[in-house]
Amino acid sequence: MMIPRWAEKELQAQLACHRIVSVVGPRQSGKTTLVRNAEIGRAEYRNLDRKAEFDAAKGSPAFFLTHHHADRLVIDEVQKVPELIGEMKYIVDNNPAPGQYIITGSADYRKLPHANESLAGRAGFVRMRTLTVTETKGKPPTFLERMFNREVPYSCAKEDCNKMLMLNHALQGGFPELLTNHDADMRYRWFHDYIENQVILDLRDQWAFRKADLLRDLFPYVAAYSSKLNNVRGVSNQLATSWKTLSTYFNALEAMYIVDMLPAWSHKDYDHAGKVPKMFMTDSGLMAYLLGISTVDQLTEMTSEAADRSGKLVETWVYNQLASEMDLRPRWKMTHFRYRNNREIDFLIQNEKGGCLGIEVKAAETLDAKDFSHLKWFSEQPAIKDFTGIVLYAGNMVTSPAKGLYGIPMASMWQA
Repeated sequence: MMIPRWAEKELQAQLACHRIVSVVGPRQSGKTTLVRNAEIGRAEYRNLDRKAEFDAAKGSPAFFLTHHHADRLVIDEVQKVPELIGEMKYIVDNNPAPGQYIITGSADYRKLPHANESLAGRAGFVRMRTLTVTETKGKPPTFLERMFNREVPYSCAKEDCNKMLMLNHALQGGFPELLTNHDADMRYRWFHDYIENQVILDLRDQWAFRKADLLRDLFPYVAAYSSKLNNVRGVSNQLATSWKTLSTYFNALEAMYIVDMLPAWSHKDYDHAGKVPKMFMTDSGLMAYLLGISTVDQLTEMTSEAADRSGKLVETWVYNQLASEMDLRPRWKMTHFRYRNNREIDFLIQNEKGGCLGIEVKAAETLDAKDFSHLKWFSEQPAIKDFTGIVLYAGNMVTSPAKGLYGIPMASMWQA
């Protein structure tokens, strides 16, 4: 059974106002399934992963783009033939009708080494992420809006929100093909093939990266730094590789939607606030694989390493749940906050009305006063208006230690 995706409404909205719509996201996230099943009128589909289609597009881009018998042309993996972008630009410049082309890509064509066209002003973008738990349960993307309105939920049942269940969600991740596959060996094989035969192959073909061993060595470090400040120099020292080389690799992984960079919050009243972005992997299941985690038992061992890994994994998972809602709110902004190395807030979300949510993530079933200390301090700053502080945690009780501060079960993301 196909799960309806939140991105479909965004796709339809973009088709109504842009001549070209680019659907982007990591491989296997459901881009092709979306465009083939969305209500987008009469469309013709072409996939550049197929050799015949690739050869036709490469041989005559203009002919490939103009000879079809539908209202719009859908082209999968457009980054494989960058010459199409320039031809597409010429065509839509002479015909301003919206919705002529839908292009999908597992890499941002604007960031490819050979990119020379951006389609600025002509293309709208739809971000396709791996599935959220809320999508799989058929619930609407309303959690953040409810939090802005302080529609605080009632407590959850213990069986709906506990630490083991939340760790399982984080370990599972959101790749549609693995949604019902919990066999550790099968999942290992799938992720191994994903990295070796899709990600590394794309890095070789599109970025001409030839050091496959360095890429394989890099991926565990990428996973280990997920939810942490981006530290290319630190990783370069550990891999004995120049930071400039690794910067190129990190930029490519971001362009391929394997990682996101979450910018730091800034305000003129906080000159000393940190400016370094935080890095997040775009799927917690892939992150767990790269860290060698295949069972929840590995995350519940009574060691500092297990606690650190479970914390990073759950924060990354929460980031991906929130980011999918944020994609539907173009006027909203998500950042992280770090102030003089002793004040941190995992996520700050601002809406178009000036409201601000501060969200902390705790992979624990209980909370105490210190879990709210950074949110409370932030809420008391003179420049901060209309602030709501939330600690998302793995317990099932809703708490409120002070006005505007709430401890909320993670399951509230999909439970009203």
